[in-house]
Amino acid sequence: MLYVCGSEYSGKDASTAVRKLLAAAFLRLTGEAMPEIKTLPAGKPYWEDGNLHFSLCHTRQAVFCAISDGIVGLDAEKIRPVSPAVVSRVLSPEELRQFDGSDEGFMRLWTLKEAYVKYTGEGLHGYPNKLSFDGTRLMGSELFFASLRHRDWMVSICSEKAQTLSVFWDELKE
Repeated sequence: MLYVCGSEYSGKDASTAVRKLLAAAFLRLTGEAMPEIKTLPAGKPYWEDGNLHFSLCHTRQAVFCAISDGIVGLDAEKIRPVSPAVVSRVLSPEELRQFDGSDEGFMRLWTLKEAYVKYTGEGLHGYPNKLSFDGTRLMGSELFFASLRHRDWMVSICSEKAQTLSVFWDELKE
């Protein structure tokens, strides 16, 4: 099971908004109130019982969360133009050879990398060009990755096994 939801929002406190979205998603899935969120030493949030896992992402204009029965990482970015300098710092040499030059293609690769480091809980240390994707497959990895576009947003997910995605948008009501 892999449940992904997101909502555009106009508030000022993204952290509160994303936790509100997570609580609504947890309630929809389980029929119960969300348990207390704990944090690992490296900063990755989790629920203590270990049966369900989650990942959060917030931007200035939207919040996203994923809930799964296995470890999960999620990232989302608004599709926007990026400079060639950013592209060359972020993409690996292999990715640069395959890169179509589109803003959507760049954001797909960027969010895949971020979803992976959220999955591991290690964060993105050094240059992101050390990770290399071929499509939605991380070279040298058997993890499951998926990317989807919603309006102007690119959303990517990393999990330990291939799963069917259940996707819900615009759940957050402020």
